[in-house]
Amino acid sequence: MGCIIAVLAAVVPRVLVLIGWYNDQASWNSSFGSPIWLLLGFLLVPWTTFFFALFAPTGFDGLSIIVLIVALLVDVATWGGGLFGSRGRVSSFTDRD
Repeated sequence: MGCIIAVLAAVVPRVLVLIGWYNDQASWNSSFGSPIWLLLGFLLVPWTTFFFALFAPTGFDGLSIIVLIVALLVDVATWGGGLFGSRGRVSSFTDRD
C-alpha cells in the first residue's frame, strides 16, 4: 500500500501540470517565459510549478504566496524524504565507529 501512495504522490502533480499546460498552453508559456523553466519545474518541483502557473495570470496576493511556499515545502520534503529513506544504503551516511 505504501508503494501505491508513493507512486501517486510522484505522478499526480505531474499529471496536473500536463493537463493544465494542454488546456491553456499560451497562459502557461507566458507564465514561465521559457519552456526550459516549465520543463525543469515539471521534473523537479511539480507542485510549485502547478500553483505558480495557476496564480501567475491573476497576480500574487498574500494567500497565493502562502500556497506557493507550502507547495515548495512539499516538493522539498519529497526530495528530502527520499534522501532520508535511502540513507542506510549509502555508505557515507552510516556510522563508523
